[in-house]
Amino acid sequence: MCLFTNVTVTILFVGLQLFMSLHSLFTFLSSPPSVRKGKVPYIATSLLIVFFALTASLDAYTNARTMFETKSGSQFIELTGQIEWEWSRILSLVSLFMALFIGDGLLLYRAFIVWKDQCFVLIVPGLCYLASMGLGFYIASPLKTDAWNEQSRAIASAFTFLAVSVNTMVTILICTRLLRARRSIAHALPDQHLRVYTKIVIVLIESALPVTVFGIGYAISLVIPMGKTTQLATVWQVMSLIFALLYFGFATLSPQLIIFRVTSGRSWTNSTEMTGGPHVGGHGSKTLTSQPIRFASMATSKDAENSIFSLRGEVESGVDHGMTGTKRDAQEL
Repeated sequence: MCLFTNVTVTILFVGLQLFMSLHSLFTFLSSPPSVRKGKVPYIATSLLIVFFALTASLDAYTNARTMFETKSGSQFIELTGQIEWEWSRILSLVSLFMALFIGDGLLLYRAFIVWKDQCFVLIVPGLCYLASMGLGFYIASPLKTDAWNEQSRAIASAFTFLAVSVNTMVTILICTRLLRARRSIAHALPDQHLRVYTKIVIVLIESALPVTVFGIGYAISLVIPMGKTTQLATVWQVMSLIFALLYFGFATLSPQLIIFRVTSGRSWTNSTEMTGGPHVGGHGSKTLTSQPIRFASMATSKDAENSIFSLRGEVESGVDHGMTGTKRDAQEL
């Protein structure tokens, strides 16, 4: 029953990702060519749905085998151990870790855009990211030992802690930078524009919080002894499966969730308007008036066409342009 529930909820996560991917793609294709420029790498995050859907399909296959080909608990454990070295299980783990690495890599790239003038702050998150990749591919490789022994569970726990650490550290770095930028230009912008910075931080925290909570829970469950009785082992397995399901589900869903909130108008948008200006040299010209970043609910219909798909556009076009006219010595971004 637990395995059936695991597969069902995983397919639900796949459905949510599919909806958000199609929505983002439709918004991207319906945008003007000038708006699409530079946004293709972020639409490419839709590859997450491919890897995660492959994982869900292969897990459904292996779980069906374990349920229909076993008649006792001992047969279930024996078959589960055999499946760990079969191609279906290895491919499932590889595709799952690829989805995680794409999501964490995109988040790390966003942090690089925000902190590109002080890249040294990304050394620790970058090293943790590389270490998590190494552990992830080791876990997925056929070189590992028994997947249920203490050593294998400790390695899986270390991988989870590293992945959660990357997500948490990078989110904190981005939020810190944005709040510092808000404080540095607070004297130059109206309050309604300053509130946008807080809303951006809320979006990032909302996306990272489930991953952090369920990731820590899953990592802890892996290092807890399984117990020597069937009842204790069953409780441990159910607890571990629940945390694993929610952690991996939200870890692959969160990157898509950020992009979806941007394109659906529930996050910040990038807007620059062309307003009438003076004539220079006898030629009609228009002055580019930079606008601070703001949520789509506060934007005009023209602004809605310029919905962006990444934090890069927000920081480079929104924050940097929003600082035009302020004191240049307050260059926090």
